[in-house]
Amino acid sequence: MADTGKKGKNKLHGAISTMIVLFPMVYFLRSTVVFLMLTMMPTLASLFIETKNGSRYKYKWLCIGGLNFAGALPFMFKMWFTDNTIWGAIAMFFSIKTILVTFGAAALGLLFARTIPMFVLTFIETKDQRRVLALKEIQKKMVEKWGEEVTVFQAKKPLR
Repeated sequence: MADTGKKGKNKLHGAISTMIVLFPMVYFLRSTVVFLMLTMMPTLASLFIETKNGSRYKYKWLCIGGLNFAGALPFMFKMWFTDNTIWGAIAMFFSIKTILVTFGAAALGLLFARTIPMFVLTFIETKDQRRVLALKEIQKKMVEKWGEEVTVFQAKKPLR
């Protein structure tokens, strides 16, 4: 029971430490935080949808988020060097080019998340089928050389 109290205390210290570091960063980088909150909406939506569905493998939001962030990064740099204010961040986001690029990159991430696993599965299945054919060919040569009794396996002890 003493461990439970200690774990709770460590979690509390961790949360307090995070807040001490996080709040000043959010204050000084507030325009960047606002810009990223607006541009990363597709990533947040995909994270919530995947969490709500109870999916076993939660990788789609990472794929969408990576490309979404990559699409937002050039505009974030431009914002930093031109108008690094909250209103500048909002204005940068509502530029049609920014919306098209960032949300288009997120859509490309969704496309990758849906198609690449199918290609990988097809590749692995093809590889496995080739391996089965190669093993059958080896088995055929063994039968020709040693006879039909090599295909029958009778274990006296169970295999481990």
